[in-house]
Amino acid sequence: KWSFTGATDPGTPTTNAGPGAAPGFDDDRLLTVNSITVNEASPVAVFTVSGAAGQLVKLELQATTSPGGNATLGTDTKNPPDVLVPSSVATVALQYSTNGGTTWVDYTPSTFVAMTGTSMLVRTGVVNDTTSEGAETFRLVATNTGGVTNDVVTDPLKTGVATIKDDGTGDLYTPGGTKDP
Repeated sequence: KWSFTGATDPGTPTTNAGPGAAPGFDDDRLLTVNSITVNEASPVAVFTVSGAAGQLVKLELQATTSPGGNATLGTDTKNPPDVLVPSSVATVALQYSTNGGTTWVDYTPSTFVAMTGTSMLVRTGVVNDTTSEGAETFRLVATNTGGVTNDVVTDPLKTGVATIKDDGTGDLYTPGGTKDP
């Protein structure tokens, strides 16, 4: 018979391990994603996802449903500058960095990536169009293997909301993903 202790086990026991098999754990440790305000002239928007070293994280860009301007994924956002995904792919690509932005890895949608430290950077490209518009928002959702979808409605600290500003304000990032002073 298997037993679990919350003091030493990082997740919730799974119940579908099968007869005689050791059950596994899903990882329901807390994840957080910061919210950002980015200047439309910035080539990228960069989020920080925080959690535990070794934690597996799934990432997804989503449109927002808040009042006001909602960014259109693929129109107001785009592939980061050096993404390797062909331009014919309709999905807006994400990249992540586990070393503070020194190197970026293309994210494969619906997969889990391991955090090597307690945080990782996640970026997507921003489109600087010629249309004068108000603030537009989109969000980055991070999910752990426990299936805890970090929902901005029920827990706003777990979903990062990006606000793209077209009025000259907001953070500017270098193509490498660091804030431009």
